[in-house]
Amino acid sequence: MNKAWMDEPTQAEVDRWRKFGDVTSQGVVYHWELAGPQGASFVLIREGQSISTLKKAAKELRWQRDVVGAITYVDVRIECP
Repeated sequence: MNKAWMDEPTQAEVDRWRKFGDVTSQGVVYHWELAGPQGASFVLIREGQSISTLKKAAKELRWQRDVVGAITYVDVRIECP
């Protein structure tokens, strides 16, 4: 499983994606973008989950969605108050 190209998302961004239901059955939040007519690209948001859990989430997305390319992950940004 490869790390994503995108910057670490803020907790507010992760909460927004979670609110819209972009969460796998393992509880892994994801961000997706349309990649073209063949499907979308996906980035899993790691909030302390193991790589094994992320791999299960990626497998679920491949089964349920039109995935184009590799599914990557990124750690959530820890913000200091």
